[in-house]
Amino acid sequence: MRASAWILAGAALLGAVALHRYCLRVALRRRERVFEARLAERERIARDLHDSVLQSVQGLIMHFHRIALRTPDDAPTRPLMQEALALATEVLEESRDKAGDMRSSVENMDLAALLGSHARRLSVHHTSAFSLKVEGQPRKLRAPVLDEVLAIGREAVRNAFQHAGACHIDVLLRYGEQEFELDLADDGAGIGASLQNGRPGHWGIPGMRARAAELGAILLLVTAPGQGTRWRLRLTADLAYE
Repeated sequence: MRASAWILAGAALLGAVALHRYCLRVALRRRERVFEARLAERERIARDLHDSVLQSVQGLIMHFHRIALRTPDDAPTRPLMQEALALATEVLEESRDKAGDMRSSVENMDLAALLGSHARRLSVHHTSAFSLKVEGQPRKLRAPVLDEVLAIGREAVRNAFQHAGACHIDVLLRYGEQEFELDLADDGAGIGASLQNGRPGHWGIPGMRARAAELGAILLLVTAPGQGTRWRLRLTADLAYE
């Protein structure tokens, strides 16, 4: 009788494990379909930006450049016009880069390289020292995971540079056997309790939380005014890796 009970218990356990794995596969397939639809939408938006907005901005820059050429060199407005042209050209190039990123598939992209490149662009206008470390053997992340983790990481890095006033910003990517982790810490001003769920009308922090929830990840925020900010994203290996 006791042996029969053990057999039934074992069968129930195996059934529960099989059901869990099945539900996990269904959830992953659903997320991958959502990701594919999102990629298609991003490509459509990128094409629209290139064919309409960016082309129009480039036309305006060329028109303004012709006006600047007709302005005498000693005119007091000439330096201001040149400065405005340089700024407009910089904005156009940045917009083109972002549109190109939207059209690029995240497959085969390196998360550390992408976050590092993002930080270098921000560091041009800020004095914070940035470091990025990788622990463990890097493994290929699922395409939806890489897309969402990259978006969360970029937002956390951007906030640290632009709002924290930090001396140091440190990012750690940990490829563990049991889970994947992204950890960002800065020694800046910290985030007050009233802003830990985001500023009214801004999608930054709420967007980070929504992306993490969609992945089934845990996103922790540890911060206090004057004590820096730490974001910690954790995702189990079966959800994170290919």
